[in-house]
Amino acid sequence: MSDADKVKWNQKYKERINDVSLPQPTPLLKELTPLLKGKSVLEIACGLGGNSVYLSQLGFDVTSWDISDIAVRYLNDLSVKHNLSIKAEVKDLDTLHEVSDSFDLVVDTFYLNRSLFPQIKKLVNPKGLFFMQTFSVTDSEKNTHISEQYKLKPGELKEIFARWEILHFDDKDGLQSILALKNEFTK
Repeated sequence: MSDADKVKWNQKYKERINDVSLPQPTPLLKELTPLLKGKSVLEIACGLGGNSVYLSQLGFDVTSWDISDIAVRYLNDLSVKHNLSIKAEVKDLDTLHEVSDSFDLVVDTFYLNRSLFPQIKKLVNPKGLFFMQTFSVTDSEKNTHISEQYKLKPGELKEIFARWEILHFDDKDGLQSILALKNEFTK
């Protein structure tokens, strides 16, 4: 990511901070909560941290990464204020290949960089989970404001995680989502 990306996201989050009392999680992640397990979570491109806050409230130890120092500072302040187990860090996701940590659950919502999938797979512990929901290509008029390069092709997540155990997959209404378990046959 570039400095221009950082400036763009800082401006966007600076505007949103005053509109948010407590950031909300992705509804599908809440719906899939009974399937979540483990202790450590990584949320990449966390933004203001709705998923991070929710998962910390459930008892997970959460690490949250975003390029926006404004979003990270906001999330760290929320963590202190609400006594949450969240460690938010400024991270350029283009350097993900340098990370050697691993997690029981990796969460990625509405951030698509296809080149990161091999690194994301390495970040998930054996028998860990990966959850993603983002925009997908559709024939409808939904999400026309999103560039096609940031939309998944039909069934794309299912193909990328074909060797994982897929616990949930959906591709409708311009959104594609997956919850996949890393089994002993996956890398």
